[in-house]
Amino acid sequence: MKLFTWGRAPNPRRVLTYLREKGIQVPTEDAGEPDKPVLRQELIDSYPHRRVPLLELDDDTCIVEAMAICRYFETLHPTPPLMERGAVEIALIEMWERLAEWEGLHAISEVFRNFHKSFADFSLAGYVDPLPQIPALIDRGTARMAQFYQ
Repeated sequence: MKLFTWGRAPNPRRVLTYLREKGIQVPTEDAGEPDKPVLRQELIDSYPHRRVPLLELDDDTCIVEAMAICRYFETLHPTPPLMERGAVEIALIEMWERLAEWEGLHAISEVFRNFHKSFADFSLAGYVDPLPQIPALIDRGTARMAQFYQ
């Protein structure tokens, strides 16, 4: 088993934080290209989603997306429970996770990926063909962030 991360990306940090809180150790590998805002070509060529975090299991099954990886480990290691066990608690955690991701993280990504010159052709993660930045999304993302933080 190996967890592919990238020091520049927020979603791998979410998984790493979860694993630390659970006390679970997993071999990791940074999949980023040194000094560039892209993933290494061998990871891009090997995995169709071209995103991290990516958990590769011993049977070659690959799980992408931070919450899917955390849920996998929660099922394997239910104690201590970080995603709770009761229906209401599970639903509330899912709700807040989704709200934080869609209203917060996506807004921040909208600003960062459309502003930072390193992402000039990588305005969305996981795409092979260049996707140009859209400057108008900086203002929209900034407004979304302000509403999220309120």
